[in-house]
Amino acid sequence: MIRKMLEEGLESDEVIGKNDTLSSSSALQQFSEQFAFVRKYYNIKVNEGPKRQCRILSDNLSLNFDDDLIYKFENGKYDSAISSLLSFTNSEYLKTVRSKECNANLLHWAAYHGWIDIIDMLINDHGFDLVFTNTAGHTCVHYAVFGRKLETLKVLVTKHHCDPICKDSKGRTPLFISIARGYFDIIKYYMTSLGYDSCNGKPLGIVAARHGYLHALKYLIKECNFNASKSTCSENNTALDYAARHGHFKTVMYLVIECKCDPNEGCMKPLHHASQKGHIDIV
Repeated sequence: MIRKMLEEGLESDEVIGKNDTLSSSSALQQFSEQFAFVRKYYNIKVNEGPKRQCRILSDNLSLNFDDDLIYKFENGKYDSAISSLLSFTNSEYLKTVRSKECNANLLHWAAYHGWIDIIDMLINDHGFDLVFTNTAGHTCVHYAVFGRKLETLKVLVTKHHCDPICKDSKGRTPLFISIARGYFDIIKYYMTSLGYDSCNGKPLGIVAARHGYLHALKYLIKECNFNASKSTCSENNTALDYAARHGHFKTVMYLVIECKCDPNEGCMKPLHHASQKGHIDIV
């Protein structure tokens, strides 16, 4: 069709002026080249119906929007993220936009970056599921802790009633993660405001000693009055016993030298724990 228009335009000197003919021919030629590029880029065939062509264009735009939006959320581009969010009102579609690697959704990333206004928008306006998990079983509460966003954690727990001790696929709670990473402000919030002084049934100090999280153990002893010499009720083991059993040499040194924990207390001494597990450095 375009080729025929070009031919007719070149043969119409008697109808319009020569300059106008050349100008029209040039414009048509440029349009032809641009149309050919668009057709090739979107794989559109000229003889396809308009519905088919529109669907292909829509699919490509949808895929581009997915990638662009999740990129903004993942990389903390707040202004661009909220601008895109405000321009798109299809709630069911927004819920399907997720990270390709870990299946985290927009609410996860909003919690990670501490975007409280966007969190409220996603929950209140778009009905995002508060217990939706990524491939590792992490909820938005886990992500708030990963990003060390205390105020966001407070909003999720108090305003939106999220479970503060939800577990991931390996049984780790947000509190456990805060101990592992030494996020003292979050640990304090759990203890003072939420009333959690244990994790999976064990005192927080025992958990820190068990996993060798020395920075968290020091905080719990100095700031939260954890008694490192006191044994747990169920297994009758102290923090020193757990540290020795699991081979945490620096933690053992700290408990013996600085905290003056007695290595001879208990029904099974720390020396026996270390020997049994083959921790020669501790023995």
